[in-house]
Amino acid sequence: MSRTPYDKVLWDVIKGVAGDDGECILSREDLAALAMMSTGQVSRCSKYLMSVGLLYGKFKRDPG
Repeated sequence: MSRTPYDKVLWDVIKGVAGDDGECILSREDLAALAMMSTGQVSRCSKYLMSVGLLYGKFKRDPG
């Protein structure tokens, strides 16, 4: 269901961090570094992956 290689790489990174039943609490910057892409690309890919149902959740800022 990936439309670009970036989608696949981001999916693999998030899946590796979160596991099968976990959650990924990394920042966009951390995800970008792990996936070797820009933060803008992380945002675009994550929105797409959420829209097709491969990811669910939201981006939120940690108050700390």
